[in-house]
Amino acid sequence: VATLAGFVAALTDPRSDDFGGSMHAAFLSFYRCVVSPRVVLLLLRARYQMPECKHSSNDRVDKYTSKLVVPLRQRVARVFQYWIGKHWLDFFESSSTAHACAALLSEMREGYMERIVASLGQMLEARAAQYKALRTAQAALVTLPK
Repeated sequence: VATLAGFVAALTDPRSDDFGGSMHAAFLSFYRCVVSPRVVLLLLRARYQMPECKHSSNDRVDKYTSKLVVPLRQRVARVFQYWIGKHWLDFFESSSTAHACAALLSEMREGYMERIVASLGQMLEARAAQYKALRTAQAALVTLPK
């Protein structure tokens, strides 16, 4: 796990222990020292994009999907959910991060992840309202007469 991509792979690996909040917290603290939120979103999106199963057997495709693809994508969603909950300002401070966030959500929206994506979308909408209120309050403070 010597690279950021390796850290993302370990964090989202469905075969490893789910460390939950402690691993997510460590990851989100670590990446801030190294790269931008946009880069992490791109890595999570790449991790989410599992290659198609190359086997022709329906049983193998079903096993691949149920044992690897679905759990991995759920892990990516949990990392994203934790991130939105704890460090939500990351998603609003630059337009490139907002676009990367929208791209990941759009990709997650396809298929069986609708409920999770709806929940993440609601969390982001609530945080967007908080961000707007925060920016309005900051602007009001700047324009106060002396």
